[in-house]
Amino acid sequence: MRHQDALQFLSQNSQKFNLVFLDPPYHLQWLDKVLPQLHLHLCHGGLVYTEAEYALDEASEMLQGWQLIKQSKAGNVFYHLLKSAQLEEA
Repeated sequence: MRHQDALQFLSQNSQKFNLVFLDPPYHLQWLDKVLPQLHLHLCHGGLVYTEAEYALDEASEMLQGWQLIKQSKAGNVFYHLLKSAQLEEA
């Protein structure tokens, strides 16, 4: 587990993970910034669990290259399980 700025960590580290938990601050577009960089940090078959203040839309540009495995809502929080479609094609 790491407590560090996500963008700084991703730019300085080449480690690969099987599972990434992502709970960015709401209303700051962090998900838009971090998701595109996560493909390089996932093992083949790796997953990303992320929370957001809104439901992710599979047709959105933000999810380009991602497969939405599952999504639901608990209270005011939308949660999603993503898999990299780019890694599946490689």
